[in-house]
Amino acid sequence: MSRLFYSTLNIKQHNPVLIMGEKSAYALSKILAEESVTDGHLAIILSLCERTYPIEGKVLVSPETELLMDLLKEEDPAVMYLARAVKNDLLQPFAVKQILHLLNQLKPPVQIFIMAPAEKNQQIKFFVDNSDALFMCTVNYARLEDELSAVIKSAATSDRRMIRKIAEMFERHCPFSHLPVDADRKGIFIDRVTNVLDENKMLSLLRKFRDSFPGQIFIGDILNYQIKKI
Repeated sequence: MSRLFYSTLNIKQHNPVLIMGEKSAYALSKILAEESVTDGHLAIILSLCERTYPIEGKVLVSPETELLMDLLKEEDPAVMYLARAVKNDLLQPFAVKQILHLLNQLKPPVQIFIMAPAEKNQQIKFFVDNSDALFMCTVNYARLEDELSAVIKSAATSDRRMIRKIAEMFERHCPFSHLPVDADRKGIFIDRVTNVLDENKMLSLLRKFRDSFPGQIFIGDILNYQIKKI
């Protein structure tokens, strides 16, 4: 299996990886975990919220993190989902304190991915002090398209105004640009950019915005296995 997303997002240099956003966030966590396995890692997927029971991958459930750590020592490279419990076919999350304890105990070749929806913004702050953490947010292009068209019309004569409007738009969808971490540790991935016309539109806008954005910007399409850094 190729490691396109794994290498483009430079996952090897970051652990854990916190992934925020909508449905694309689930797809991104899955593909990054699978690519980590091909790099020889035991890929662990956790969540700060309830998540649906995965179709693929192995699930380990325990209210105590110590038991999980003992079980993980025996595992070969694979995708593993950890949960405190299962309720109505939903994996129940560990408390942040428990996840932080796991992070301190699980060492390479374990690679950890944490689902972190935007409404858990306050909990995300607990991971800022981890100098290896990467904060990624996914947004579906369809949700941005109308807003981008409005930005173009309202700011057609001013690049400065356009940049400010784009910054406000991203902050609504990914409220983490204020996190006190280096720019190479946070980024936005705009998913479902499915054709050349949309890609060119995004490139022309985001290249103007890139230098003022405190993070990295990527566009692509998970379903068609495409990602590109702006």
